Amino acid sequence: MASIDEKNNGNDMVKKGVVVFVWHDGLLLLILRDDFPWIQGPGLWAPVSGTIEDKESPSDCAKREINEETGVSVDASQIKYVGKELLGNKLHYYYLLRMKNKEIELSEGQEYKFIEIEKLHEKKLFSTIHKEERNLAGYLTRGSFIEYLSELKSGNDIVW
Repeated sequence: MASIDEKNNGNDMVKKGVVVFVWHDGLLLLILRDDFPWIQGPGLWAPVSGTIEDKESPSDCAKREINEETGVSVDASQIKYVGKELLGNKLHYYYLLRMKNKEIELSEGQEYKFIEIEKLHEKKLFSTIHKEERNLAGYLTRGSFIEYLSELKSGNDIVW
């Protein structure tokens, strides 16, 4: 039987990506994605995330995306794998990074915020650039997912 990593969903091959939950003092980093129509989720607030490139491991992708989006270089010992989830034909690998410094150098996206996870229930965050509210990425606002993030925030080890 094919593993979740190899599985076909209909005729479409599963697309793989990473999501990195970056925490600082109990606050979650969200980035307002660019408005380019060719990217996934243009103009939405989302954590550090990206597509796994050919022959790239999920952890290498997580390190690359952290650096590309925030300017922060990390090694494998600084990120923690916390699970994976198949959503339609997309397989997300989830990682955790706890930052000591809140300052980042945004190189992708329009702006960033460190927010309390309780605000995820609002499903929108105000953009100071656009002077309007922008939606959060859909997977962040699923009820069970917010409880999962609460466990990550508390530092508990949990099974996905």
